[in-house]
Amino acid sequence: MRYGAAVDGLRLAGGAPETGSAWIQGAEILWAGWLRTAWSASAEVGRPGVATGRTFLRPDTMPEVNVLFAVSNRGAMFFVVRPDPFDGVQLRDFLVRLTGQVGKQINVVVGWRPNHHREELWAWLESNAEQTAVRFWPT
Repeated sequence: MRYGAAVDGLRLAGGAPETGSAWIQGAEILWAGWLRTAWSASAEVGRPGVATGRTFLRPDTMPEVNVLFAVSNRGAMFFVVRPDPFDGVQLRDFLVRLTGQVGKQINVVVGWRPNHHREELWAWLESNAEQTAVRFWPT
């Protein structure tokens, strides 16, 4: 079995449990992360009666946006935007997309760990171990 020790309740790929799976020799390296936008309002105060010509969006009019992204060592960027946070299924789907878009084996360093639907992610990683290796960082 390729997946070994559990860390923080997650099963990581073989190799040292604190790092995740071993690299696939010669595969493309991608660095993946997840972030949530934080909108902030800005206001520009000018002299009384003088228009600044700038329009500022209020934070209550902007939707919250979650971005899952990956950047390769060669500078290519891949991303997906959603209104809700990402889970194991969405990370799996993103890895499927990355594998197809890159068109060769990939090593992915992921900067977050999904809290929900991890089983689907682990099952996919195990069945695609020849094509995709994942390490979770920080440990």
